[in-house]
Amino acid sequence: MAVISFILPMPARVPIGGYKIIFEYADRLAKKHEVNIIYSLSLPYINYKYPLIIRYFAAQYILNNKRWYSFQNTIQFKIIRQIDDTSIPNSDVIVATAWETSYPISKLSERKGEKVYLIQGYEIWNGRKDLVEYSYKLGLKNIVITKWLEEKVKDVGGIVYTHIPNGINLANFKLKTKIEDRNPYSIAMMYHTIESKGSKNGLEALNIVQNLYENISITLFGVVPKNKEIPLGINYVCNPSLEELVNIYNSNAIFICSSWSEGFGLTGAEALACGCALATTDNGGCRDYAINEQTALISPPQNSDALAKNIIRFLEDNKYRIKIAKQGYDSIQKFAWKHSIQAFEEKIIGKKLFEEFK
Repeated sequence: MAVISFILPMPARVPIGGYKIIFEYADRLAKKHEVNIIYSLSLPYINYKYPLIIRYFAAQYILNNKRWYSFQNTIQFKIIRQIDDTSIPNSDVIVATAWETSYPISKLSERKGEKVYLIQGYEIWNGRKDLVEYSYKLGLKNIVITKWLEEKVKDVGGIVYTHIPNGINLANFKLKTKIEDRNPYSIAMMYHTIESKGSKNGLEALNIVQNLYENISITLFGVVPKNKEIPLGINYVCNPSLEELVNIYNSNAIFICSSWSEGFGLTGAEALACGCALATTDNGGCRDYAINEQTALISPPQNSDALAKNIIRFLEDNKYRIKIAKQGYDSIQKFAWKHSIQAFEEKIIGKKLFEEFK
């Protein structure tokens, strides 16, 4: 049994894709290993709005009252002031989960574990580009979740230790409504106020479609409250539960992703697993599962007209929509979590240890 410590920034009050992946790793690895999830209240290069004491009580409140992920196995949670040798327990593996965590982890003693950096995105949206790119060269074992991120890391002189694709929880995200039985004029999209998520472009594309088809049904979901940017007549689900999210995917024929950049694009993959035909931008991360004309239709980022054309293509040809949705569904099955966990155990924890528990 190994001791594995995942280091995260402040706890997340609402669902975040990157946190969700870490929680899946931690929960599944905890079946065989001792797993810590450690939240650091202070990280380098961040200007905090609130003092440390307020951040501490906020973190405690979120952990005690706002957990949005249900862990099935025993996890040790810890809130620390900062990442250093006195606050981090001795481990076999320690995992940096964001560029800000990679810098202090790189300075820890060897007793804190094999230093691993799970790179889930090209995080220049919330950090300085030079610092983000230099984090790939700190000497940690860089794990990338997509081939696109592998190229990004190598392009700036970083070394990729291994590529482990994200897993999809196929027990949760699954077909509940047959692909051919869905309303062919039903469309879903995730909405976010972060500019790089491209929601403005997505709404522009949907507006084009609405002007052409009177019988369109549109459902948006997200973690932010509904605002004036979301037009009247569009159904919006704020902070859906897991069951609600799966039902949204299964209740719609088409799912659109409008992001400018994604490390993986979790919602697109989840939608495929639930039988949606995917119209997505070429956001980088989706390239591991979205193949144009085979498992999805792909358009350039920030091009609302091109995205609308792909949506219209699905609307105009229902047989084609069904064909692409079925091929997308079949393809996404290879992203089962068991493959990601096996790769992590073999390549990071050690093949000998994996064989012992296989």
